[in-house]
Amino acid sequence: MALNAKQRRFVDEYLVDLNATQAAIRSGYSKRTAEQQACRLLKNVKIAAEVGRLRADLATKAELQRSDLLAEYRKIAFQDIRRAFNENGSLKPIHELDDDTVAALAGIEVSEITVGETVVGHLKKIKLSDKRSALDSLAKFQGWNAPDKHELTGKDGGPIETSDVSGLTPVERAQRLAAILATRGTGGD
Repeated sequence: MALNAKQRRFVDEYLVDLNATQAAIRSGYSKRTAEQQACRLLKNVKIAAEVGRLRADLATKAELQRSDLLAEYRKIAFQDIRRAFNENGSLKPIHELDDDTVAALAGIEVSEITVGETVVGHLKKIKLSDKRSALDSLAKFQGWNAPDKHELTGKDGGPIETSDVSGLTPVERAQRLAAILATRGTGGD
């Protein structure tokens, strides 16, 4: 059995900010009962499965964006300034630069050199993006840096409750989240 229109709207609204109560209100449920409705909706196996499926789809799309980001970092990190110049040492016109070199540029400045009213030359300056920063970002992404340390505590400074969810499918994770939210009675707030 498929989700009805109101349930579908709840799923879509929930994925906006993961606030179940607000998603219920935006989906047309009463403000007075939205928290209870949200809890009930998240417990619904079909809704939990749909939330899990859509979150998995979003994660896949985010991976594509991550690969694009990594490709841009690589262009900056492994830039070769020689590609910006002709063999005689003159700076190539911008339209002759290859895509990787252009991606590594942080800025270009061209000034006219004049004597009186006559232009006698041009001063061309290029600024490259920060190579070290790009290398650091790539190293961090690869996990080659020491991890940043953050001290976290659970409720009232106590230990954090943990459970291993690495072996669960997205649907099982969504169901687990729904169960946790239901036991806390928060409805996602």
